[in-house]
Amino acid sequence: MNPQFFINNFLKFVDPLHFCFHILINFFKGFVWAINSFFYLNQILETMRV
Repeated sequence: MNPQFFINNFLKFVDPLHFCFHILINFFKGFVWAINSFFYLNQILETMRV
């Protein structure tokens, strides 16, 4: 079994995982950003109300 064949198959298998991992990380970053923005806006609204 030649190593190049194994490496190519390995990369074919890892590439989608890598892609999914990136999507998950970006989704998580977006989620954290949304929560931070929400609290930030909430704080601004609270200070405006007073």
